[in-house]
Amino acid sequence: MFSAGQNLRALREKLGLTMRDVETASARLAGRHHNEEFAIPPSRLSDIETKGIVPSIYRVYS
Repeated sequence: MFSAGQNLRALREKLGLTMRDVETASARLAGRHHNEEFAIPPSRLSDIETKGIVPSIYRVYS
């Protein structure tokens, strides 16, 4: 059974998205909502995918 982070990574890779793609898209979303909490830097995405770090609700939305 995969963890939530492993499932997230598998989905990201299936969609052909790089960590930088996620960073760029989340930065646009953060700008649209005028809230930097939506932004997902690659280092945080890596932690979510590999270390089981629980993201904030803003980052889940992103």
